[in-house]
Amino acid sequence: MKFVWSRNKAAANERWHGVSFAEAREAFLDQHAIIEPDEEHSWYERRYRLIGESRGRLLFISYTEPDEETIRFISAREVEPRERRRYYEEQE
Repeated sequence: MKFVWSRNKAAANERWHGVSFAEAREAFLDQHAIIEPDEEHSWYERRYRLIGESRGRLLFISYTEPDEETIRFISAREVEPRERRRYYEEQE
């Protein structure tokens, strides 16, 4: 899998959310990650969201797949309390 992102978007994301896209890649290795379509934000392209663990913290990642082998990051942040609950409830 190849990960791509805009350099400017990555810098802004890290300033706003404290999460680098380089770190966000690691959440895709989480065997318990929750991945689902993001219908609400799929206006121009099909978007997805992932909740997964990276470096000991849970992240919420928004991304798209421009082709079968590429993931393009849109945003990455730490999860909110309700997202954290959902992640752990689905592990039970």
